[in-house]
Amino acid sequence: MASTGGKPLSFNPKADATLLSSERNPPPPRPEVVGPIYDPEQVDDPIQSWSQDLESCFYPPKTDPYAPSSVPDKPCPSPRYLRAHLAKNERLRLSMLWYYTRDIINEPELLAGLQEKACLAQESTGWEYAVVGILDINVYIRLATVGLQLAILPRGETLCAHTVTQPPGNVFLLPNMMEDWRFKESPYVEQGGLTAYAGVPLRMQHESGECVGLGSLCVASATSRDPLTKPQQQTLARLADWIVADIVLCARAKRQRERQRMAELIAEIERDDDDAVSEEPVLKIMRAAYPDATISLQSARAGHIETEGGRPILSSNLENGLWEDTHYIDEFIAGSNQHDTPSDKVVRFVAAHCESTLGPSLLVVATKDFRHIFDDVDSWFVRTCAGILSQRWQKRLLAEVMTAKETFLRGISHQLRTPIHGILGAAELLAEDLKSWGSQENDAKLNMAELVKPVVGLGKSSLYLETISTAGRDLMSTVNSMITLNRWTDIAMTDRQYAVHHIEDFETELAKGVSDIISGDTRYKPSIFFNYDLPAGSESLRVDLNLLRDSLLPIVINAIQNTRTGIVAVTASMGQDGKEFIVDVEDTGCGIHLKDQKRIFDLYEKVGDHSTRAGLGLPLAVKFATLLRGSVELVSSENYDGDDDFIGQSFSPEWTGTSIHK
Repeated sequence: MASTGGKPLSFNPKADATLLSSERNPPPPRPEVVGPIYDPEQVDDPIQSWSQDLESCFYPPKTDPYAPSSVPDKPCPSPRYLRAHLAKNERLRLSMLWYYTRDIINEPELLAGLQEKACLAQESTGWEYAVVGILDINVYIRLATVGLQLAILPRGETLCAHTVTQPPGNVFLLPNMMEDWRFKESPYVEQGGLTAYAGVPLRMQHESGECVGLGSLCVASATSRDPLTKPQQQTLARLADWIVADIVLCARAKRQRERQRMAELIAEIERDDDDAVSEEPVLKIMRAAYPDATISLQSARAGHIETEGGRPILSSNLENGLWEDTHYIDEFIAGSNQHDTPSDKVVRFVAAHCESTLGPSLLVVATKDFRHIFDDVDSWFVRTCAGILSQRWQKRLLAEVMTAKETFLRGISHQLRTPIHGILGAAELLAEDLKSWGSQENDAKLNMAELVKPVVGLGKSSLYLETISTAGRDLMSTVNSMITLNRWTDIAMTDRQYAVHHIEDFETELAKGVSDIISGDTRYKPSIFFNYDLPAGSESLRVDLNLLRDSLLPIVINAIQNTRTGIVAVTASMGQDGKEFIVDVEDTGCGIHLKDQKRIFDLYEKVGDHSTRAGLGLPLAVKFATLLRGSVELVSSENYDGDDDFIGQSFSPEWTGTSIHK
């Protein structure tokens, strides 16, 4: 059949399309400030916490569930009017409210449906006014109204705040507030002009079975009214449950859209082959998913998680990867509920374990927003991102190992051939000298010149033995460095052994390592000095001492090898901000030519083309420093012919990282 215009219509549905509905008038503008304020004298006073005595004193139970609310005896002394109080389970109530109604004013389809239900409530009772609203920590927000303006109202003076704290299934029915001492002089009676009121809470059940009120559906009148009938009260209760169902469905649909967006972000970085090992793309999509949260990658070895503006949180306090500062939230709810929520410290975070340059790590998404409640979708997304980070770290280690092995295979023949030739050549010469010496001893006719030749031969033999020893040392050093490089992945994945060490422990370890390497090697005779320039009380540091030694030892050995008779100075100090431990290694050796300064940290690169060393010391120093979140660089090398090679390192006071500083 053709349409009215003569052209056949086709139906191409969209899963998330808006509902078909009749045209409505555009919604009125939403208020952004609190008002009207009818009781300015108490607007800055917090409302009371719930107590059993308060509940029984001001809200006595009804004998008939459909009768008007019972009016208690007036206490002496008594307030001018009864202000609202907190719910018994206020933090739970607010948490569920914040989760299900987050950004609710930006859901036009939901708000249009709430407006229809407000109209149904008004029509079913015949009273002039109807309101659908939610109760936040300090304000009541009208979402839909009939006969009244949309508004954001102070919680303490509103009638609906009383409704929200009523028991489940109870209609708070006040047919004539002029006869009720609790509300006779309340702002909404004296200044708002209301006389009759009936409200039902927008109740929601927690998985534990406990019910909370998110807000209220209420009707009101400027004149006294007959009590609502049982069917009218049941209609209000059913409309309230319908409203809650709509809110929950809207929140679920929104979270499904957000989960789909998160899945698309994950798929995007998994397809990106250009940068498959860097952490930054993962952190970038997390910042896109949580633009108002703080994303951090922290070491898991310390056993706690650092939070901005707050105390460190023990990792053992996490529940399924989630943490909430319940003490701080409860404290604010009880004592500062007249104010909007602050944003001065982290109140919640979600964390997941992963592997990174820090070793075992925690990927943390933290928020200072009271209203940001993390759920299972957030946990899934953070865990997935943490898994990708671990994969990228493992790919990075594998790539480094493969590159190192490839370079190793290319360079091993040359690196080992030189010392081996030295050993074999010296051995052959020594054998010839010994053979010659032996034949001379068999000659009975020796003159004085011939008697001296064995002594000279001994000198040559000593030289050959020294050559063999030196070549052997160089060969052993090369083999050890290659073994370390070949085991780099295992070393990088090994747990860090952080402990508190005195600066003298560091000196002892470094001096022992130097002695083990150069002891007995007559080629190197520099003077080595250890200096400290540390503030009082900063002589101890928390660090993996073995990693610190392994990072610095190759730099010191490199300085010694290039300063055979000069001075090598190792100086430890703190950075200007007190957050870095700096180690400077300075020598008076031969210097490094400008053209060679950029390649000295590359594998198998050597300044001298004929050097017998493997060119692995400084690259290994860089790798060990990276495990402490550091780096190594050449600060200065002033003269190629000698004077001042200067390499430095710095470590953070938490000893979770290293940065090398020239």
